[in-house]
Amino acid sequence: YAFNGMLPDLGFMFMVDPVIGKQRICERDQHDVLDQQPDERPVEYFAQIQDEYVKLAKKRGYILVPTEASVDDVHAVVASHLKQLLPALGGILAKAEE
Repeated sequence: YAFNGMLPDLGFMFMVDPVIGKQRICERDQHDVLDQQPDERPVEYFAQIQDEYVKLAKKRGYILVPTEASVDDVHAVVASHLKQLLPALGGILAKAEE
């Protein structure tokens, strides 16, 4: 979170429905120690983990970005926050949207 005392000016948490998140984890070829045997865990387990991350993200002032929308809509949410923080990026982001 902090590197040499520096903290981020802006952070994003991309919200994935726990059902979809569980499916993605189960489809992986390899699992790390935190997601061993994900197919045996109920969706509520993944929802509970997400709730804790949401609490942390809100505490740190991160922007929660729902991912049910289209890629273009998700991009627009992120770009709008970046434009506010970094006005110089406005032109770069506009060109990327073309």
